[in-house]
Amino acid sequence: MLVFLVICAQILSDTLANDNLQVAYQWNQMDFNFSSAAHRDSAIKSGLYIPSSVVPVGIEVQTDRLFITLPRWKSGVPASLAFINMNETFTRSPLLSPFPNWQAHRFSEHEPPEIVSPFRIRADRCGRLWVLDTGIDDLLGENKRIVNTQLLIYDLHDDNLLRRFVFPDEQIKQKSFFANIAVEDGPKGMS
Repeated sequence: MLVFLVICAQILSDTLANDNLQVAYQWNQMDFNFSSAAHRDSAIKSGLYIPSSVVPVGIEVQTDRLFITLPRWKSGVPASLAFINMNETFTRSPLLSPFPNWQAHRFSEHEPPEIVSPFRIRADRCGRLWVLDTGIDDLLGENKRIVNTQLLIYDLHDDNLLRRFVFPDEQIKQKSFFANIAVEDGPKGMS
């Protein structure tokens, strides 16, 4: 009888706890803050933006911004790391702004983008965003390694790239990737 009461109490506690949760943001499909409607339409027509290909994986909150990773599982992901300003968002499905900017996600014939396809990110107490980038595009399709896995560190005070560490070939296993990151803040807030 006691076990039954404990189980009932736990179920009741869980139910009441769930009643306190509120949805802050939700999307049927992730959409971006393009410079214009014409730019968005052009991205869709060219295949650079396929709304159904954009799937959020990781999130991180730092002060007033919610960062979201959008790995390039398939083609059609125009930016693989984005954010919303939580103080300037008045809708439950806000448009995403690419982090740190559109240029960091742009593929060109001559050089790869600054950010290819991160899964997880972490912000530290010093105001830095640590981004573990797999370097792989179209993971479920052609599975193209654009760059070796890299660790990118951004200053969130000005969104500038502080450091980039590219993993050497001998530390990367083919047909695999690093997907998670842990950042330990030291006793004085240094990582």
